[in-house]
Amino acid sequence: MSNRFGQAYGLTVLSPILNDSDEHGIARDVALRAVLRSFNDAPESPFARVPTTHLARWTVIDDAPFESIPAKVDHFRSKYLLFTSNFDGGADADDVALQRYVTSLSTNIPDVLAAVYGNCAGAPDVRDAAKFLAYIVRCQVKTTFLFGAYADANVDQVLRALVAQRRVGDVNAHPQDAPPPPPQFKQR
Repeated sequence: MSNRFGQAYGLTVLSPILNDSDEHGIARDVALRAVLRSFNDAPESPFARVPTTHLARWTVIDDAPFESIPAKVDHFRSKYLLFTSNFDGGADADDVALQRYVTSLSTNIPDVLAAVYGNCAGAPDVRDAAKFLAYIVRCQVKTTFLFGAYADANVDQVLRALVAQRRVGDVNAHPQDAPPPPPQFKQR
């Protein structure tokens, strides 16, 4: 299987978090969590500036969960940043779609990426799209079971459909026992 579901591309990236402290003496995973939390206070997601993103999420993974006997207790050597994103891949080959998306990330949210990936081992300057793409490819985990609600619709098509749905709902929300005159109803 591939990273695709229709035209949508599913990206999964595991980046090791540095085991040291930042310039303020704060452990990297703690600093990273603070950066990620700050996005909750923003008026919109940073990914709103990356127009082909259907959804995206970062989360910190502290350690491998113990799955009980007969499994062995496993531990990671570091904490990991998990990045998942579903984005418009279009008809392009996987490598081309991924390059286009990572370049869009580097171009549209470089400060966000720098704040996030500055806490990860081996992460290059995110403004260098080619080096950042190589890093993402190196840390990428193949998405083997991608499901999206809109396999063949891109973000723009989904947004237009949602606007149309809202408009139809608004028309239907008015009392039907006192409908407006036909010209006004048609305009709605």
